[in-house]
Amino acid sequence: MNLIRNKAFAVVVATFGLAAVLGGSLGLVAAAPREQVIYKNMNLVGYTGRQPIAPSEFLACVEKTGWIGLYRWENDPETNDGRWLHYLNNVPAYVNSPSVNGMDEIPAFGGTILIASKQFNAFFPSRPGEACP
Repeated sequence: MNLIRNKAFAVVVATFGLAAVLGGSLGLVAAAPREQVIYKNMNLVGYTGRQPIAPSEFLACVEKTGWIGLYRWENDPETNDGRWLHYLNNVPAYVNSPSVNGMDEIPAFGGTILIASKQFNAFFPSRPGEACP
């Protein structure tokens, strides 16, 4: 019985080891494009980059006439208080200024809410400087 357990354990360890090696190298090559369907009204959109990104760069591959605004909740852990930040489409630059709760960047691994006026497909970059497909 011990022999069967030892062999089974060896098979399990070898399987996980192989999956770790191949999954870490082949998973990114075989990954599908990060295109997302955006629906009319509210959409939760996450930024998976490790560095902050400007909202204009994050939305560079999004249809210009299809979205209304991008929102993000910013929490202050010291006071346990927060505020909504916005980045609106087709408005003067001062409306999106940080001095009036405009969003100047999306932090690493940040979540946002995109309000859309129609349904369309969009690509969101996973790092600053990434080109649109």
